[in-house]
Amino acid sequence: CACAVSEVRMKRHQQHEQQQQQQHTNGAHATTTAGEQHARARDLEPAESVANFSSLRDYVEATRIRMPDWLAWVAVSVFCSLHLIVPTFLVSIAAALLLCYRGRNIVALVEHVAAYIESRLPETPKNVIDLVEHQVISRESVQAAIELLACPDDSSVLCRLCQSVNPSNVGLILLVGFLLLIVWPNREWPLVSRAFQGLFGIFDFEVRVEQSLFRREDRHLFVCVPHGVVPLGSFLGLSYIRSFLPGIDGRCAVASVLLRLPILRQIILWIGGVAADRPLLLQVLRKTNLYVMSGGIAELFLSNRTEDVVFLRRRCGALSLAAEADALVVPVYCFGQTKIFDQLASGGGWSMALSRRIRSSLTWFWGHFYLPFPYKAKLTVVIGKPLNVKDFPNVAALQEELIRAVQALYEEHKDTTGHATTPLRIV
Repeated sequence: CACAVSEVRMKRHQQHEQQQQQQHTNGAHATTTAGEQHARARDLEPAESVANFSSLRDYVEATRIRMPDWLAWVAVSVFCSLHLIVPTFLVSIAAALLLCYRGRNIVALVEHVAAYIESRLPETPKNVIDLVEHQVISRESVQAAIELLACPDDSSVLCRLCQSVNPSNVGLILLVGFLLLIVWPNREWPLVSRAFQGLFGIFDFEVRVEQSLFRREDRHLFVCVPHGVVPLGSFLGLSYIRSFLPGIDGRCAVASVLLRLPILRQIILWIGGVAADRPLLLQVLRKTNLYVMSGGIAELFLSNRTEDVVFLRRRCGALSLAAEADALVVPVYCFGQTKIFDQLASGGGWSMALSRRIRSSLTWFWGHFYLPFPYKAKLTVVIGKPLNVKDFPNVAALQEELIRAVQALYEEHKDTTGHATTPLRIV
C-alpha cells in the first residue's frame, strides 16, 4: 500500500511539473507574439521613436518643429495666397512684356499728354504756375507732388536712380526673373516639408492610422479626399508622414501647370511633388508610394463649407494606375479641409470648365476679412485600410469598394472630428 501511494504521489508531481512547464512555454510564446505585434504596429516609425519613446504621439510632441501662433498664422496665410498666383502671374507677365516692349513709348505718351493740355489752354503754359492759374491742376496737387518728388541735391542716389532707370530694362529683368523661377530648382528639400509642422498647433492637427495594416515593402496608392479650395490638410499630412511615419512616405501628384509657376513650383518640388503625368506617375508608383487628390479641379469647385462633396464616382484613372502597378489602394479622408475657405465660383460654371481645360484653378477664395487668411478649423487626416486590387475582378468593382470605404471612414470619425452635422455627398 505504501508503494502504491508513493507511485501515485510521484505521478501527480510529474503531472504538476509538466503543467507548469507547459504554462511557462505558453506564456513565453504569448509574450513573444505580443512583442512581435507591438513591433509590427510601430514598424512604420523612425528607429528613434521606437527605441526612446513609448508611443508615436510622445515622439511627435517631443521632436516636431514649433513656432508662435502669430507666426504660424502669417506663414499659412502667405502659403495659401500663393494659390492665387495664377492670375497674379499672368498679370505680372503682361506688365513685364508691356514695360519691355513699350517702355520707350512712355516718353512719347507724356509728350502727347502735354500737347493735349496745350491745345486746351488759351496760351502755351511756360511752367507749372501757368497750369495752376488756368485751373488745369490744383495748387494742393502741385504742393503734394513737390513734397513727394523734391530732390534738393541733384547728386543724390535717389535722383541719379530716377534719371537712369529705363522701363525696358526693368521689364526685361522681371521677365528673366520669372523664367529663372520656372526652371529652378528641381529636387526635394526635406526642411521645407518639416516646416509645415509648425502649423500643427493652430489647426489641432492629427493623423489617425492603424499602422499594423501596412508593411514597408508594399507600394500604396493613397487616394485623398476631399480636395477643398486649398488642400492644406493634405500638405500637413505629407509633412507628418515624412517625418514620423517614413514607412509609408511617398511622392505627391500635382497638376502639371503648377510646376510652371514661380514660387509655388519651388514649394511643391521641395516637399516631393511630381507632375500628374500618367507615364511618370506609373514609374513613381512602381518604386514608391504615391499620394493623389483624385477629385482634382472638379472637386475643388464643388467645395463649400456647408457640406463635404467628393468627386469620386467618375474618377477611375488613379485606380487603373494602381492595377497596372500592382499597388494597394488606400482611402484617405481629410476632415476640415473644406471649412478653411469660402470661394467665389463654388458650384462650377464657366470658371470650372476653363480651369479644367488649362488644368489650374481660376477662382477667388477668402477667409477672414475677405483675404487668404484661413478660418480656424480642426484638421484630421484619417488613413483607412488598404485594398488589394487582386481581390476585385475589375476596376469598377474596386471603385465601388473604395467609395464604400470612404463613406465608412467618414461615418466612423465624423463625430470625433467636429463633422457630426456636416453631410457627405459623393458624386
